[in-house]
Order: sequence, then C-alpha cells, then structure tokens
Amino acid sequence: MKNVLLAAALSSALCSAQAATVSFVMDPLKTNVSVASLLPNNFTFTAATLTVQVEAAGFELSAPVLGDYQLLNETHGYTPCPAGGSYLFCEGVVRNFVREQVREYIPTSQSARLTVGSASVAGNNNASPLTLINKVAGNYAEDSSSSAAQDVVFGYNFNPDGSVTPIYQYLLTTTNYATQDYLLQYDRQRLTLQVQFDGDTLASLNSQKGFSYGLQGSMVWDPASAQLQYEGYAAPVPEPTSAMLLLGGLGLLGIAARRRRPQD
Repeated sequence: MKNVLLAAALSSALCSAQAATVSFVMDPLKTNVSVASLLPNNFTFTAATLTVQVEAAGFELSAPVLGDYQLLNETHGYTPCPAGGSYLFCEGVVRNFVREQVREYIPTSQSARLTVGSASVAGNNNASPLTLINKVAGNYAEDSSSSAAQDVVFGYNFNPDGSVTPIYQYLLTTTNYATQDYLLQYDRQRLTLQVQFDGDTLASLNSQKGFSYGLQGSMVWDPASAQLQYEGYAAPVPEPTSAMLLLGGLGLLGIAARRRRPQD
C-alpha cells in the first residue's frame, strides 16, 4: 500500500500527461514554423501529427461564344423629332440582338506533397467533383447602328390661309448588338495532408519549439490551415501538497531501507 501511494505521489508531482491540438496558418513560401507561443512550457513531446489543408488557386477559362446573335427584343415608340427641320413626328424601332458566352473559374491541379523531417505524404483529388457556387451575369455592348428610312407623308396641316402643309413621318431603326457574359464560379478544392513526426522532428520540436517543413505543388497555394496534434508530458513545479507527499514517500523509503539493512 505504501509503495502504491508513493508511486502515485511521484507520478503526480513529477509529470502529467497531456494531449491537445493547436491551430495556425502555414505560409507555403516559408519552410519553418515556430509554435513556441502556442505550446506549453517545460513540455516533452512524445508524439505529434501535423494535418494541413491546402486550397487550389484557380484561373478563368474563357469558353467560346455560344451560338450567333439572336433577337432578344424589339420595341417601337414615338419620340419628338430633333429641333429644326420639318419633321413633326418620329417613329423609332429598336432591335436588340444578343449572344452568350460562358467563362469558368476553375482550380488548377489539386495535388501536393507535405514533407516534415524525413516523413513525407502526398495527396491528389483531381477526381473530386466541383460545385457551382455562383453565376455572375454581365452585359457588354459590341456594336450599335442606326438606319433611317425615306420620309413618308404622315398627314397634312390645313392652315388658316387655306394652304396645306404636309406632316412627315421619320422612320428610324436602331440595332444593338451585345454579348451576355456569364462567369461560373466553382468551389475551391481542399486537399488534406497528414504526416506523423519522426524522432528527429520531435527532438527539434522539444528543443526549439518549432519544426521545418516543405509544401510542394504544381501551382500557387493559398495560406494553408494547419493543426498540430500532440501528446507528451509536462513537468510543472510540485504543489505544496504534492511536495509534502513526495517527501513523506521518500522518508518511508528510507525507513524501509534501514529496516531491510542486515545487522552487524
């Protein structure tokens, strides 16, 4: 019983096992990470696993125009004639033609390799489907032309003096050509890489509170979100109660040793 109490006191006073996770952002352009401010002091790491999520940056892919110009709408309306001249009424016809084109924003290659110490892991999710998250429509004009038909007599004004003045109708047709542009935005692929620290990397983590890594890919990566899961033992300063228990246990060990010592 005394030995059990002594072992419990020693274990409680000298070390306490911990397992935790810290999160941080990993810069792909740098090759080392300092996590001293995120990790406990006076701590010995026995195991650690780094999990990194990287996102594939994308680019716009311009698709060819879909089909030729199609008549979108046609409007007719009367408007006052320009100042001056003998035209009293104008009839306007406006025809709008439109064609469509689609541009896609897609990620590039979703393959990468994460190396920490001598451990390395690679991943590839090219086969993962993309989800359309946004469809942005825009319009830009390409051409606009107007054509005037020959003046025709619209009617007559009968003046008080008996004379007759013709009223002309001015036919104006305006044709507009535009492209309806759609930008399809897809979700960005996330690739998860996980590597377990080897002995050398754990030693570096214990001595420097940091580790070196390499993140290689066939494209430019955004900052990667990372999680360091670790296990180990902290050696805090014993509390007064634990210290007294430890001293008491050592005293018991001394008494037991004296009793076992053979008599001369």
